Amino acid sequence: MVIVVLALVATMVWVSRLVADGPYQSSVAIMPFENRTGDPAFDYLGPSLAEGVITQLAAVPEIRVLDLYTAASVVGDSLGTPRLHDTLNVAHIIHGYFEARGDSLIVSVSESDVEGFLSLRTRHALAVDQIESEQVRLANRVALAFLREVGLEDRYDPNTTVVGPGRDAYLAGAEALGRRTPAAMRDAVISFREAIRLEPTSAVALSSLSSAYALAVYYKYDVGLSSYELAARSLVAADSAIAADPEGANGYAARGYMRALIGIEIDGAEDDFLRAEELAPNAPNAPSWSARILAHRGRVDDAFAEAERARDLDPLQAGRRTALASLGFQLGAYDVTIEESREAFRLEPRLWLARAFEGRALALTGRASECLRLDFNVYALVRAICLHAAGREEEARTLVEAADRRLNESNEVRPGYLPELEAQDLAAYYGFVGDAGNAARWVRAAFQLSPAGVDERLIGSALFDAVRDDPTFASALESAHSEARARVQRERASVGWPL
Repeated sequence: MVIVVLALVATMVWVSRLVADGPYQSSVAIMPFENRTGDPAFDYLGPSLAEGVITQLAAVPEIRVLDLYTAASVVGDSLGTPRLHDTLNVAHIIHGYFEARGDSLIVSVSESDVEGFLSLRTRHALAVDQIESEQVRLANRVALAFLREVGLEDRYDPNTTVVGPGRDAYLAGAEALGRRTPAAMRDAVISFREAIRLEPTSAVALSSLSSAYALAVYYKYDVGLSSYELAARSLVAADSAIAADPEGANGYAARGYMRALIGIEIDGAEDDFLRAEELAPNAPNAPSWSARILAHRGRVDDAFAEAERARDLDPLQAGRRTALASLGFQLGAYDVTIEESREAFRLEPRLWLARAFEGRALALTGRASECLRLDFNVYALVRAICLHAAGREEEARTLVEAADRRLNESNEVRPGYLPELEAQDLAAYYGFVGDAGNAARWVRAAFQLSPAGVDERLIGSALFDAVRDDPTFASALESAHSEARARVQRERASVGWPL
């Protein structure tokens, strides 16, 4: 499968200043290397080289290295300019391109500084017939050269995880996963499965498939499996990734996220995140996902700091901003929710979850009229909350009752989504208006459909304040959670292989 890195329109993006004067000694973005051979068979090589360098540098605590998705999202911008450095908020940007020369590829590596000065650092020849092993050595050389430049040569570790025969499919999946939309998530699952078919012991492909399954559960996307099947297969894929490479951070991060999302083995989830951060302290997944554990344990300030750190490591990835927005919503930091949701939706206009959190925050801050001007797409029931907040209660009930009947009769929502999404939003509406009986009924329905039933960041928010202490609701929530956790464990035990 050939990978073509899509250039997105890059505009100046606000990013928290977290560079050399913060907890890091330096910061860097690795751009996908440009294929100048004219042969699309080498399209995979550019992002593969960049990811190899990123994997090395993400393991260095003193270096803030941006995720490949964020770097790839600005490849259409002018290279070697101060504006690009400002957009990415890094002190260094490493660029590269490769050309064909006989039986070799000549790779040129350059670096630009904050003044926008682009300087050629090195040239390397790669033998085409040994491309798999040679690209690993080149990525290691580039990483080592950068560490020498910033005085951190002693942090260099030559060990790295490499995708072999399945690299094209893996890179396609990684690019799709970064977009976080229903169609992209389906594409990611297909690509990661293909990568594993070609290379069954690839830890990076297995951990990425685990992440894709887990995110499909969280976003309530239809990728061809029920949410319970997705959760079970996500855990098995993560276990397989860790078995294949016990020193790979992504397997632990993926397993920790799935455990945290559905509330099983919480101590184990915390251990997973600690291990992931130990192995790759500056990879964005671990801090973004470990914020769930920290919030669950009441460590609110730490959770928020971790979610912010993940956003800063991956600032142009809409999912990081949506995660921060959702945490802000749970904690009542509605200004953060609105700001981060809007930026997430600007970065990815098909990420309707971001729009839903914006609307909920507007409703809870007395800005229902603003909320009612928004298009919520599949999250249409958020409009009912805004209508109720605006005093238009009859309109809200009409909308909710229609959804209630529709879901009872057909159990279907819009294409690309699973029915638990609408069950969740019905529970949230009834919780908001103080109807404990109906809130309990739809909480039970949501958890019967998915182990992540109603997002804990909604359950823990002000939306459910009116029913939280009602015995009927509290009992329904506890029993639904308990049954869901047991069911996941049963299904996990029956899964032999994550595909």
